[in-house]
Amino acid sequence: MRYARTARNVAIIMVLALFVAFVVFRVDVIWPLFAILLVLGAARAFYQPASQALLPNLVPTEIFPTAVAWSTSSNKFATISGPALGGVLYVLGPEVTFSTALACYIVAGIMVVWIH
Repeated sequence: MRYARTARNVAIIMVLALFVAFVVFRVDVIWPLFAILLVLGAARAFYQPASQALLPNLVPTEIFPTAVAWSTSSNKFATISGPALGGVLYVLGPEVTFSTALACYIVAGIMVVWIH
C-alpha cells in the first residue's frame, strides 16, 4: 500500500515537472499542454489525500501531533512565501522562474522516492 502511495506521489510530481518543462522549453504545440493540464487536474485529486496519509507512516505515534503542526506550518509558509519568491525570481526572467520550479519538482520527486 505504501509503495502505491509513494509511486502515485512521484508520478504526480513528475507530471508537474513535465508541464513546467513544456513551459521552460517553449514547446510551440499547444495540445500537449492541455493534455497535461487534464491529467494534472485529475492527479491533484489523488495527491493531497495520498500525501496526507504518508505522515502517520513516517513518524512515531508519540510525536504525531507535533509532526502535524510542523507539516501544517511549513505548508502555510510555502503557500505564503512561494508566490513572493516566484515574483522575485520573475524579475530575473520567466526562464529562471520556471527552471527553478522544474528543479524543485525533480528534487521533490527524488525525495519522495527516498521515503521508507
